[in-house]
Amino acid sequence: MKEKRNSLIKDEFLELYSKNKYIVEVKGYKVGQINALSVVDYGDYEIGRVNRVTVNTFCGTGNIINIDREVGLSGNIFNKATMILTGYIGERFGQNSSLSFNASICFEQMYGEIDGDSATLAETVALLSSLGEIPINQGIAITGSVNQKG
Repeated sequence: MKEKRNSLIKDEFLELYSKNKYIVEVKGYKVGQINALSVVDYGDYEIGRVNRVTVNTFCGTGNIINIDREVGLSGNIFNKATMILTGYIGERFGQNSSLSFNASICFEQMYGEIDGDSATLAETVALLSSLGEIPINQGIAITGSVNQKG
């Protein structure tokens, strides 16, 4: 009975994907867009989910804004991960001169609280893709955290 109840959650996710109500690109290449893997925990049931992460970069003074954090949809670990990403980018690219870009990062189509650091790698890759105008293969999804040294 428990397994059948829990499969309803999985089936709902699959239906959203199949009806294009939850959009994830799996073909082609995009700049500043990547598929991140996350785990959604429902107490006695966990399910893997693909989330589209997008990054826009533009002229500025080195601010990295995480839209989910700014609107209060992120937890403490997620907020820390964003600050770690900012530290990594600052050390990597801001040693000899000030950073001359701003960035906005967003988990698309996420309307509940986001927490954890497992998407930091995806955010980093999408940020570097946007800065370097390097397309990312949309047929893959990644997970993993990043520390201030990379």
